[in-house]
Amino acid sequence: MDLYDFFGKKVNIVVDNGLKVSGKVEGFYSSIETNSGKDEIDILPIGWNHYLSLTADDIVKIEII
Repeated sequence: MDLYDFFGKKVNIVVDNGLKVSGKVEGFYSSIETNSGKDEIDILPIGWNHYLSLTADDIVKIEII
């Protein structure tokens, strides 16, 4: 899964802790730009007023709405 493909799109995401989130992917950071060494995205969930940052390892399932 290449997280860059979801940049700027509305998505449904299931996170490894069971959290289900719907929102727009507002930021993408490649592994060379992050402290974790993994690709990361920032998603603005619907109805929330702050971003949720997720690494590729945190995401169990992602689909475009």
